[in-house]
Amino acid sequence: MKITQGKIVNAYRTLIRLSEQQLPLPTAYALYKAKKALDPQWQFQLEQEQKLIRDCGAELHPDGSVTFPDDAARESYVAAVLELNAMETEIDLSAVVIPESGGLTLTVNELDALDGIVSIA
Repeated sequence: MKITQGKIVNAYRTLIRLSEQQLPLPTAYALYKAKKALDPQWQFQLEQEQKLIRDCGAELHPDGSVTFPDDAARESYVAAVLELNAMETEIDLSAVVIPESGGLTLTVNELDALDGIVSIA
């Protein structure tokens, strides 16, 4: 499956939130498989963003916030992250199927983030 880094980031964040819920085993297992398949690209994204922060001379704080030395550095970082998010990659994942009665509630944004990664049956 071809997927952009941005889609991976959005889907992975949603899967992290969902992994905190108590769910029926088939639903939990399907979400686990999706999260596991996306994990290498999620880690790649984190590493690349940290590298971009260093390259821009910015400071990453323990709470996850970033301080840039100036507006040019911030704009350079934002442009680089947008380019990174547009990058397509191939992952070995067929859409995982979650039963409609799987006890899962999602927002519209979460459904959008999981589109193509999770299907509801």
